[in-house]
Amino acid sequence: MSNLKENKKKILLLLTAGAALSLNRCPGKYFKILGKLKKGWKSIESQKIKQDISELYRSKLVNVKNNKDGTFSLILTEKGRQKVLRYDLEKM
Repeated sequence: MSNLKENKKKILLLLTAGAALSLNRCPGKYFKILGKLKKGWKSIESQKIKQDISELYRSKLVNVKNNKDGTFSLILTEKGRQKVLRYDLEKM
């Protein structure tokens, strides 16, 4: 994941954290993940988010699902999951 810009790395990690929240049933871990999620989201430059999401979509790391209310959901692809796992292992 070294070729991805910092914002793209954070977006992928935030998507992974969101998935972890949905699968986690332990309140202690839930709040720990939520704290990291909030910290990561604040550090992303807002003007670059749209551009970075488009680049992640073009590189097939995420899929975009349009919702009925006009919003959209980002879904991490298998290729994106592999990038996130590789990045996490590099940090250890």
